[in-house]
Amino acid sequence: MATAVEPSTSTTTKPDFSGSWVSVGVENADAFMKAAGMGYMKRKMAATVSPTNDIKQDGDAIELTFAVGKFFSKTMTFTVGTPTKSKDMRGKDTTMESRWEGSKLITVSTASDGVVFSAERYLDGDDKMILVSKLKGVVSTRTFARKK
Repeated sequence: MATAVEPSTSTTTKPDFSGSWVSVGVENADAFMKAAGMGYMKRKMAATVSPTNDIKQDGDAIELTFAVGKFFSKTMTFTVGTPTKSKDMRGKDTTMESRWEGSKLITVSTASDGVVFSAERYLDGDDKMILVSKLKGVVSTRTFARKK
């Protein structure tokens, strides 16, 4: 069972993730998509496109649109430190909690059936964003490059 997300007490400057990002590399994507319940054909089709993230950030207020070509798109709007209700990819009700851990943005989503998805985002220089996703014990790391 997930534990509550504690507010960060770090004084580290928060990164600004604002911008358009395109995936340039991924580790363990197929196993992650399988853990998420995607069938074989959807996983194979998804592997042929590069996901994108479009992020608007104003301090702790974040709007993030995640898209995988024309297969899937979802926009999340949240404020770091404030629980947010939404639906996951399966249509289940979820509660997402977020916090800063130094310069990393951590989000933890718990679905109504107890399934927990966590994501850790951080910048690697000005032009790379790293996303480490965890679901059902499976970890996938994706590297995004800032669109110029």
